[in-house]
Amino acid sequence: MEFLVEGVGRVEGELLRFLAPRTVDALLRGRSFEGRAFRTHGGIYFPIGLGMGNEKPIREVPRGAIAYWPRPSAICIFLEEVRFGDKVTRLGGIRGDPRSQLGGLREGSRIRMVLGRDDREYLQP
Repeated sequence: MEFLVEGVGRVEGELLRFLAPRTVDALLRGRSFEGRAFRTHGGIYFPIGLGMGNEKPIREVPRGAIAYWPRPSAICIFLEEVRFGDKVTRLGGIRGDPRSQLGGLREGSRIRMVLGRDDREYLQP
């Protein structure tokens, strides 16, 4: 899977079904989710409107983790290891260094999480 990020480009990640099988399956049915990126403590997030609760919730989140945050129904990408204020569902992780790839992301940038199809034209002006 990958994230297509306005002003950044393509960021590869991996969803691990064993971490949260119901949530990952729900995401895979959607194939693609898009939103505007916002900063949060230790990372970035974008709302997706999934409408699920937590599955195997955690507060201690490792650097590079991809997680589902139920309260705003959002996908989070953690740029550093944090003790997050709300519980989240860990889904997988970013390949490579998340800070170098996403640290300069501007708030409000468009971001799309793509699961299984090529949407590279999304980043073209």
